[in-house]
Parts: sequence; structure tokens; C-alpha cells
Amino acid sequence: LVLSAATLCSEQHVAPFRLLRFASAPIVRVAIEPVRTSDLSALARGLQLLVHADPNIEVVHHQSGQIHLMTSGGLHLERCIRDLNDRFAPGIALRASPPVVPFRETIVAEAVVPAQARDLSVSFGVRLRPMPTALVQHLDAPEIGRLLCKKDEFDRLKARIEADLVADGAVKDFDRVVGVGPGRARPNVLALGQGANAASDAVVRALLAGFQTTITAGTLCEEPMIGVLVVVDQIVIDADAASDAAELDRQIRAAVKAAIRAAFEEASPRLVEPMYKVQLQCRSVQLGNLC
Repeated sequence: LVLSAATLCSEQHVAPFRLLRFASAPIVRVAIEPVRTSDLSALARGLQLLVHADPNIEVVHHQSGQIHLMTSGGLHLERCIRDLNDRFAPGIALRASPPVVPFRETIVAEAVVPAQARDLSVSFGVRLRPMPTALVQHLDAPEIGRLLCKKDEFDRLKARIEADLVADGAVKDFDRVVGVGPGRARPNVLALGQGANAASDAVVRALLAGFQTTITAGTLCEEPMIGVLVVVDQIVIDADAASDAAELDRQIRAAVKAAIRAAFEEASPRLVEPMYKVQLQCRSVQLGNLC
């Protein structure tokens, strides 16, 4: 079974060739669905074949139940729809939404805000700062999403993130990386500071859940965040609150969400618009006509 690429060789033991890396990324998104709900499974199979035939597209199953097809542009989208109708899902009436170019939200400054639960049972500090550009691009690569399902691969990814943050030099007082964002918000990192390294597993899970819920929608126009490092430090939990695990989890999630959104507004937020870059080549004698 060949998914998108393979190495064919007459020898039994050979190192496979590396997968091709495409310079462009899908930036145009449409929601696609069959006119008849009974054709949904056939459409899913057709989209799988389309992804195998064209590795420069992405198919995303949104949490709302919609199927999103992401392509490199308008002409690329038209060709993909035509391939679905003619080759991969023939006989299925399709309905596609108007194309949308999604934005993301980021920050360009650092902000520190205190966080506190409504019942004053939990308090901690939250600091937001921009992440290094190289690390953001690494986390935004499609192959990184597949590594999150494997614990050993994810541990190596966290070690890589910690090394890049230390090499950047701007972040020196964090203890360890806890996790990254979900889906399109993956290029965001949650870390614990030196004053939070003794937090229990239940507290860390609550912090991570609140973090992943919050960064999927920024404060500017509810688009996913990108390139945001969140450091939680100086966690103080009341002894009486620690006895009720469920209530403590809810309080921490709510406090994390409020603190991240408040710090995001203070950290000079910006909208990030995707840009499609194309390199054109020609003979030197035609360079004047090209310009």
C-alpha cells in the first residue's frame, strides 16, 4: 500500500528516499459535503484517493462535523473538485462552500498577568511571549501532527522545543514543556516555570486542557493563535480546594482561559494573513519581458 510516496528498488534492504517537501502550503479552504447524506462514506473514500494523488492538499475533519478541503489557490481548488467528480468520487453530487482564506492571530510583545480562580482557591502567573520563527515553522509542518499520537516521538518533540527555546535566549526561566496546541493552533507551546515544577499531574492536565481550548480562538476575530509561548509559574492551591478534584479542574481551566486572553490583548496582538509565494524562472534574454 502506497499512501503518497514510496521507494521502489530491486534490492531487499535499501534506505528509502526522503519525501519531497513542497514550498507552498494550502491556504484556500472550502467546506465540502455530498448533496445526499448516504454518499458521505463514498466522498470520504474519494477524498482519501485525492490526497494520495495530490500531496499538496489537506483534508481536515472539523470538530463541527464539516469536511474541509484545503488547496493552494482557486485554480487548484477547481481542479481538485473536477478530479473528485470525474475520477475519485464519480456519480456523487457535491456541494462546496465559498472559498475562504483563513487568518491566524499572533503577538509581537511579551505580557505577564496574574491568574486567579473565582473562589480564590487557585492562583498562578501567566506569561506570553512570541516564539522563534524557525520553531513555529517546524511545529506547523503537516508531519508533526502525526507525531503527537506516539509518546516516544512526542517526548523527542518536546525535547526539541526546549532546546530551541533555550537556544533562542529570550526564555531562561522555564522548567519544562508540557504540550502544544491542537489542529491549526499546533504552533503554540505551554511550558511550566521554575515555580510550577512541583505541580501534580491533575493540575498539569487541567492547565493543558485550558490552554488548548483557549488558543483555538484569539481575541481579535476568534481565529486560532500561532507562535505564542505560554509559561505558567508560581502555582498556589488552597488545601481545601485540592480535595475536590473535579471542582479544582474546572477552576483551573477557567482561570487559564481568562489569563491567556487578558495577556494576549496586552501583548500587541496581530493578524497573520497567508501569502502565496511563486518563483518564476526564464532565460536571461526574456528577463526584461518578465519584469
